[in-house]
Amino acid sequence: MYAHRVFNRLLVTELTVATDGQQRTLTIPLKYGTILEAETPESGLTPVHVYYKTVPLDVTVDSGHSGTETLVWDTGRIDVIGNVTLASSVYSALYYITSAMPLQEDTVWPFGYNGHVFWDQDTWMYPPVLVLHGDLAPVLLNTRFRTLNASREFARRTGHSGAQYAWESAFTGLDVTPWPPAQDYEHHVTGDVALALRQYVMMAGDSPLLHDVHFRETVFAIAEFWKSRSVLNRSTGMYEIHNVMPPDEWHYPVNNSVYTNYVAKMALLLPHFLCDVIHCLAPPEFEQVAGKMYIPFDADKNYHPEYDGYTKNVSVKQGDGILLGFPLQLAMTSDVRRNDLEIYENTTGAGPAMTWGMFAIGWLELNQTDRAEGLFFRQLLNKYGAFNIWTEDADGGGVTNFITGQGGYLQSIIHGYGGVRPYADRLALHCRPVPGSTGI
Repeated sequence: MYAHRVFNRLLVTELTVATDGQQRTLTIPLKYGTILEAETPESGLTPVHVYYKTVPLDVTVDSGHSGTETLVWDTGRIDVIGNVTLASSVYSALYYITSAMPLQEDTVWPFGYNGHVFWDQDTWMYPPVLVLHGDLAPVLLNTRFRTLNASREFARRTGHSGAQYAWESAFTGLDVTPWPPAQDYEHHVTGDVALALRQYVMMAGDSPLLHDVHFRETVFAIAEFWKSRSVLNRSTGMYEIHNVMPPDEWHYPVNNSVYTNYVAKMALLLPHFLCDVIHCLAPPEFEQVAGKMYIPFDADKNYHPEYDGYTKNVSVKQGDGILLGFPLQLAMTSDVRRNDLEIYENTTGAGPAMTWGMFAIGWLELNQTDRAEGLFFRQLLNKYGAFNIWTEDADGGGVTNFITGQGGYLQSIIHGYGGVRPYADRLALHCRPVPGSTGI
């Protein structure tokens, strides 16, 4: 029994069958069936194969024999020097993400949280793959290209134009979110897809994928959705986005989520950004709406409120306001960045593992290494056992193996202690050792 390194979704059992020497044929039955319930009436019942269902109690290796597997990622990895425990955590996190990915030739395999695709893929799992294994990044983007038509249909059903990606999607690309409030309000995922596409443009440059019709169609369709989703406040002359759920899922529906509005603005600017690279024409109205997108900011307290009406003493599930600094890379003064970090660190509850990694990145930007260190290690409270399995919650609850958290952890090293920042014209780095190590 072994984990296959080419078909990396498989745990392979090789079975050798020998006859007793008589002239007869043996037939070995294999398990085969279909799922019991189709995702939609149109999708049909997907085949399911079970090749082996009983785990043996032990494996015997004869004297003088041994089995060895060597795994080396020469194309991209992170080496943590001088700390075997941290090195193990980093290697396993990257392994779990890459081994869970669909194959390059596979167009339908689901990848994400509990088998569903949503912002966990685009915002948390994808960035480390893009930096370390750029050749695999298009495999993840393809999961969004594949479901573009379904996303157009979803937008039509919700009364909008363009393409609206479902909060959770799977085989068909239509919405399969089990929690109705997220289905109805957590629209930022469509901006998160655009963010992933923008990051690819910055990292890959004028690559062949940018000229692929699916890439351009997806970029333009997402911008069209946000144009139709925005409403003009005639008293201020600014565009607003109402009735949404921010990444902080404790508060909904709210108006003008600062994260949602800014990621929507980035999505509206992406067609022009792409066309500057591949020399195409983008509709000017996208930039016009983006230029007037309202981004909440409290000038008196010098910070970004999470949404309209937010006050500093309100607890949040995760500090999505701090994501403005990274990964959205909104330009702001160090005082504003510090205030955002201070306010939301004080109001964030138990929080998913990823939020502590983002706080660590923020404090490292301000060279507050002591504050970053504690938050960096707080992520690891979600890691268990010799095989470095992560759980969604620090108490062991939620999804297992939580590769969303592992993606955030890798980002805290790449973009935190590695200081990697992609820009339109350069790749910036500001490296420093991970705490407890002698280098990376």
